[in-house]
Amino acid sequence: MKVHNHANYFEVLLLIVAEEKRGLGLGTGAIRCLQQFGRAIRLTAIPHIYKKAALHRFYQRLGFRPIGKDTIGNTKFEWLPKPSIATRNS
Repeated sequence: MKVHNHANYFEVLLLIVAEEKRGLGLGTGAIRCLQQFGRAIRLTAIPHIYKKAALHRFYQRLGFRPIGKDTIGNTKFEWLPKPSIATRNS
């Protein structure tokens, strides 16, 4: 996984799991690790080998929502942390 650390969010530039290692939770674990920091995450889903629908389901299952398309039609996704109780009561 390759991640760029912006001021207010992480941008996942690359996340690849070898075909023989898929289904073991490695991709999920990598994304969950970033989510624990409590900062927004943005990425563009580029289905190289993996089927587009399955790739979209993967990110949506992890709480990402589609936010648009890039210039060649790949779907952009964003994950936002849930506001903490302290933030909501401020």
